Amino acid sequence: MTQEQSTLFPAPDLSGVARLAAQAGSDAIHTVLNTGALGSQFKSGDHDLVTTADRASEAAVVAVIARQRPDDAILGEEGTQRAGTSGLRWLIDPLDGTANFVHGRADYAVSVGVEQDGVAVAGAIVFPASGRWVAGGPNSLKASAFQGTSHKSELIQEHQRIANPRPEHSLVAFGLPYGLPARRHALSTIADLSSDIRGVRVMGCAAGDLAAVALGQCNGFVGIGLSPWDTAAGQALVSAAGGTVFHGQTPAGPSVIVAGGIDLVEFITARIAKTSA
Repeated sequence: MTQEQSTLFPAPDLSGVARLAAQAGSDAIHTVLNTGALGSQFKSGDHDLVTTADRASEAAVVAVIARQRPDDAILGEEGTQRAGTSGLRWLIDPLDGTANFVHGRADYAVSVGVEQDGVAVAGAIVFPASGRWVAGGPNSLKASAFQGTSHKSELIQEHQRIANPRPEHSLVAFGLPYGLPARRHALSTIADLSSDIRGVRVMGCAAGDLAAVALGQCNGFVGIGLSPWDTAAGQALVSAAGGTVFHGQTPAGPSVIVAGGIDLVEFITARIAKTSA
């Protein structure tokens, strides 16, 4: 097992750009909602939706990053690919949880992360339905208030939120892939782990799951067969909160990412390896 830790790249400016960009994406989603022109359609299959809001959000996010960080590379879920010269790459999921969004649920998010040498170093996640946000990089995490209508920022010190409960006391979220073979594998993994942990959550929004881990609202996250833009910002937030992020490959094929406190991450990765062997 290898564990990837964020390098101490100067991140406050990066997390600030990430938050500005994610907020611009959220604003674009609200604009589309106000027009009522969602324009839902399928991308790669009957489970993989895209809407006008996804594309509008990505355009808004890219515009902010291009203005603030013109030398950085960008990769967006909805097709943006821009080369860069700085060694940094931005990974954008302009509307994570599109199926939730289309079905009128509130658990969707704009996720903007930035990586250096393949490791997420900063990011921000904004939840358009509530206006909540989380942003951070090495050594610091900031989040809006979660009660009432106030969105006042509060600094969350490193290691303050990530706990290391025993597996049987842990709440673990799972991110499922769109492809049916990989999804069946993910559901098999959930079934195997469910007897050893307190509870399972499947939100349908990996960014939201990882934000919950960073904020101590969930103890761990397992994502199987996900794309880089699904988790880049969330990985940075978990690391900022003192957590551990593990990347691997299951023998069955799909990639796996596990995030949370180090003891729980090691327990889950060992179980996955044993089950898949």
